[in-house]
Amino acid sequence: MGAALSKPAKIKPAKIKPAKPKRRQNSFIKEMGTNWTLYLMALPGIAFFFVFNYLPMGGIIMAFKDFNYRDGIWGSPFVGFSNFRLFFRSAAFPVVIYNTLFLNALGIIIGIIIPLYLALALNEVRHRLIRRVSQSVMIFPNFISAVAVSVIVYNIFSYKFGVANQIRELLGLAPRDWYTNSLEWVMYYLIVRTWKGAGYSSIIYLAAITGVSPELYESAEIDGANRVQQIWYITLPSIKSIIIILFILSVGRIFTTDAGFIWLLIGDRTNLLQYMDTIDTYVFRMVRGSPHVGRTTAIGLLQSVSCLITVLMANLVTRKIYPEGAIF
Repeated sequence: MGAALSKPAKIKPAKIKPAKPKRRQNSFIKEMGTNWTLYLMALPGIAFFFVFNYLPMGGIIMAFKDFNYRDGIWGSPFVGFSNFRLFFRSAAFPVVIYNTLFLNALGIIIGIIIPLYLALALNEVRHRLIRRVSQSVMIFPNFISAVAVSVIVYNIFSYKFGVANQIRELLGLAPRDWYTNSLEWVMYYLIVRTWKGAGYSSIIYLAAITGVSPELYESAEIDGANRVQQIWYITLPSIKSIIIILFILSVGRIFTTDAGFIWLLIGDRTNLLQYMDTIDTYVFRMVRGSPHVGRTTAIGLLQSVSCLITVLMANLVTRKIYPEGAIF
């Protein structure tokens, strides 16, 4: 017989030691030490938000108390949800909720369409000087204070010396008191609000439009697409995510209005409050009259929670329909 075949030697698998996780070279402390000048410049902004946005959150406890200045925040009696119930049962509750949602719903729609149109129009201007001048003119109203805007509006609609009544007299018409119809002032408010902020908002859309690849337009031109078709099938789909993100952020403010701006426009004219009295103006009038700190704090807390819920809901719906446009 042939020689017996030798058995193959057993090879023991080598023990592989798991690699130790490397320490992060750029730790937060080291990164702060490297860029300490940047953090130093950010410090005033951080301090501002901490002092004026985070510290006051401790006052939320007043929403659940019958606050009085003698006992202070912690000594005032605890009333639970009584302040919320008083607001829900008040006659003003359905009015201010409806007016707030009505004004902001119109404002969101107009606040998206008009700036988007301005951005598209500016993008079509090829002359650099005309484009820059037009952009500066559109942005300028954003830097005019609300007080100055209210003075301009008053000088237009004043019964005695307003420009509107002077034009009516030139046309042979009798002067008119413009501060009587509340529904008209919804339109005036939206016009002034759009005039003041549309140009500034168009910058975001214009920045997104300029980021669209020129090769897409060149390919469309070769295929025979005109400019309107290029805007509809290339520009708008390319900036759809930006439009949706700005819409979600706008929805997050749907329960808030600028009470100071509204009050500057209509003043103490209670006849205009039918459609102009919002949650913020209601709180403003409560503070000016007989200040119920606990009740106004409860309304403010309810307002903030409602805004948070609407943002989360809008983002959830967006994430289901168009995930690229969701904020988180």
